[in-house]
Amino acid sequence: MATNARRWAATVSITGMLLAGSAAPARAADPADWTMAPCVTVVDMQPGLDQSRLYNVVEGAVAQCGPVVEAGGFRLATYRPDGATGYAPGYNVRLFASTDVGEVRDFGAAALPTEEGEFGLCVLAGDNERVGCYRAVVTRGEEAYEDVLYPLPTDDPLVDKDAITSPYTGASGPTRGEENSAWPACGTCF
Repeated sequence: MATNARRWAATVSITGMLLAGSAAPARAADPADWTMAPCVTVVDMQPGLDQSRLYNVVEGAVAQCGPVVEAGGFRLATYRPDGATGYAPGYNVRLFASTDVGEVRDFGAAALPTEEGEFGLCVLAGDNERVGCYRAVVTRGEEAYEDVLYPLPTDDPLVDKDAITSPYTGASGPTRGEENSAWPACGTCF
């Protein structure tokens, strides 16, 4: 009788642990442990040279300031004028190589769509806070889309909204087809 009671108690305990563990939302694991850097400054941001039918590349540089964290990084977010939120995909996360204050991380990121219009573009740090933003004006040129970037206050209505993020992919840009495809779609993202 005591053996049956112990088995029943063990079954109830294990079932309770499984149910409690499954109550948390599922989250895809990042390919590397990283944390949003609490302090960064945007050194430069400008249109890149690479364009495809899906996006235009933006190039720039971000400096790490104190305090710093181990495996710190930042995100790039794109905001549409008619969108309620921005979007900061996992392939637009960039990590710093060290914890050195002042370290500059150059980047090229697939951040602007290839369609005419005005878009917001921001570097995010800390708790997904906008630390440097630009208004991107995209026009259709003779052979490709052309981008012009203008500095923008971080509280401008174009970008003063939350950004939806996706897990860091470890990739420097979007891929063709599968999420972890070996065929990158951005030849100049870094």
